Amino acid sequence: MPRRAYTLAEVIMARALLLLVLTFVAGLFLHLFVASSKSLDSSLALEMADSVLNQATDSDPGSWAAMAETQSIYNRDPRTTTEFHTVMSFPSTPTIEHDMGQIYEVSVEVYWMDRPDQTRHQYGRQSVKLSKEIYVSICGSRRHEKQAWLQCGRIDGIHFLPGPDFRRSFCYI
Repeated sequence: MPRRAYTLAEVIMARALLLLVLTFVAGLFLHLFVASSKSLDSSLALEMADSVLNQATDSDPGSWAAMAETQSIYNRDPRTTTEFHTVMSFPSTPTIEHDMGQIYEVSVEVYWMDRPDQTRHQYGRQSVKLSKEIYVSICGSRRHEKQAWLQCGRIDGIHFLPGPDFRRSFCYI
């Protein structure tokens, strides 16, 4: 039986189909790469925001304003850095005030690449925001440790023992 060759039309159709499949696969990998890099940036930003909130929990409200910073991090390419900007917002007066302490609502927003209100095409929002309510004990104030201890040392039969950092108080009856 004689061998039959492919016609020109069959060769063109096969190449067109192959080109279509390769274009689809390349586009898929490009979208996966963008999603992966955004996920990495979001994870780093969430970790930074959580770290700042934990620092705020362990410090006085007077030092919170100094916690906003910019960090350059090597996250994908060892030759280039991505700048992550931290913006901290909190009320100047406590949200709730009580004889034993104060509660502040503290928010931390971390953004990268651009300002937090901007987006890049097919990349989405480039910022994360975390909020936390922080209790600041009057008994734990470093500025007035002695006065606070005298005020809060014994209230209604409950004795307060200051914690190791004077911001967390333990009580027993």
